[in-house]
Amino acid sequence: MKRAVNLVILLFCTLYLMLALALPMGTPARPGIGFMPILLGVGGVVLAGWSLGNSMLEAPEGTHFSGWHAVAPPLVYLTLLALYVPAMSLVGFMFSSMAVLTGLLLTAGLRNPLAVGGLAIGFSVVLQFVFATLLGVPLP
Repeated sequence: MKRAVNLVILLFCTLYLMLALALPMGTPARPGIGFMPILLGVGGVVLAGWSLGNSMLEAPEGTHFSGWHAVAPPLVYLTLLALYVPAMSLVGFMFSSMAVLTGLLLTAGLRNPLAVGGLAIGFSVVLQFVFATLLGVPLP
């Protein structure tokens, strides 16, 4: 089951990267709107490929925990990633980033509300500052 989930994630990340490559990337000095989606797509493909490779080297299926508990977190991650870009056009970069980061942190098992909120808000503010202010990338 884990191998199948890893393969689905790899295929999804590959499709996401292919769609992101259609966006204008810009130049290294002036990154375009496609910079972050391409970066996420490349990172997703690399991590999913690495995870798939590791799952191929593990013990046969059935000796580890499997079932819904093995499938739910990757499905939540994929759903959040798929909704991230459309959410940006609806509510803006800052709020969509905070919502996605909150979902990722909760799915990863972080339960302290102050830590989840602080990390989501802090990281979103830092991203906004870096991309909009320092790099001059127009954010929705």
